[in-house]
Amino acid sequence: MKTDYNAEGVPVDTFAPKRQTLAGPWARTMLQQYQIAGTSRERTVMYVVRHMPPGAYEGVTHVTMPGHTYELTDVQSEPVPGPRAYDLLTLLEVTKRG
Repeated sequence: MKTDYNAEGVPVDTFAPKRQTLAGPWARTMLQQYQIAGTSRERTVMYVVRHMPPGAYEGVTHVTMPGHTYELTDVQSEPVPGPRAYDLLTLLEVTKRG
């Protein structure tokens, strides 16, 4: 995210893309859904992406999908890289201020 200023001089956060990648939704098991019920992670969603090298997510705070902006809350990376390695991103939908 970067900060721009509108005509009145009020700071407005805008999206500044760093990279593009393909992603797909990841479904939690029923047990995982029960475990996060009532916690701050209850309203999060998970997406799976191709494994990125260490440090690739540094500075990444937000993710956009068509029609939605999410805050990146957690990254679970594969410990061993390979052609079939993936990372799980935990995302929280950003709601408008005010």
